[in-house]
Amino acid sequence: MAKVEEGQTLHDLCIQHYGSYDGLADLIKLNPGVITSVDQMLPVGTELIIGVAIDQDLVNYYKANGLTIVSGLEGLQQAGSQGVFGDEFSEEFA
Repeated sequence: MAKVEEGQTLHDLCIQHYGSYDGLADLIKLNPGVITSVDQMLPVGTELIIGVAIDQDLVNYYKANGLTIVSGLEGLQQAGSQGVFGDEFSEEFA
């Protein structure tokens, strides 16, 4: 089981828990009625059944380093406000 974090897309969840976008079909199949569209933004806290990882090394890397994949607009805004990027990034790159 996995819980949806703020700003996580289905694609983020696939990378996080399967290690590949190729897990999307499995994610949809395992969660009928919950996932109705591939571009759906699920409510924060939604619990999903997760299948077998495609790239277990990548999944393990995320877990070992406490990384959460978040690419939704809300997640990016939240990540930026938490100082995820170092001082080497400036307005020059905006």
